Amino acid sequence: MAKLPSKPTTGQPRRITALAQVVQAGRLTQNMIRVTLSAPEFAGLPATCAGGHCKIMLPAAGQSIDAFRTQLADGPKPVTRTYTIRNARPETREIDIDFVAHGDDGPASAWAARARAGDVIGFAGPGAPKLTEFDADFYLFAADMSAIPVVAAGLEALPRDATGMAIFEITSAGDRQQIDAPPGVTPALADP
Repeated sequence: MAKLPSKPTTGQPRRITALAQVVQAGRLTQNMIRVTLSAPEFAGLPATCAGGHCKIMLPAAGQSIDAFRTQLADGPKPVTRTYTIRNARPETREIDIDFVAHGDDGPASAWAARARAGDVIGFAGPGAPKLTEFDADFYLFAADMSAIPVVAAGLEALPRDATGMAIFEITSAGDRQQIDAPPGVTPALADP
């Protein structure tokens, strides 16, 4: 039986696991929260991992850093959610993760709303960005609030001469974001 060639992994960033510390957290827009995280392990991430997914592991309310570190190592597994890296800055060992503000209806949203400098969170990842090949004649992006980070990272990675359309469904006019999309990509907003 012939052996199939394996898929190349050259575009796959090295995956890491880290206990990350909150550098800053705050409202990016009316209904989005940006949390900047730092960890020594982030120095090895390429800036091009923006748009890649990651796992965040949430400490319990009031849990000490030492107890959370022990839980990450020995279990039980903490509450874990999948998010997108919005920006990566390996030179400062930082990443940004954007959360839709759902109030206390979701564990990650509740954590992000209360996050303050010095808080910790578990991190595992990243996966490869969704858009890695740029040979299309026309690009079409569509995103609700939760997909804005991955679409924004994809738009910013496009060649400057790319053409297309990006459609965003946002909760309110106060959720508009500045995205450095190529001039040939037309933005459109769904009615809030």
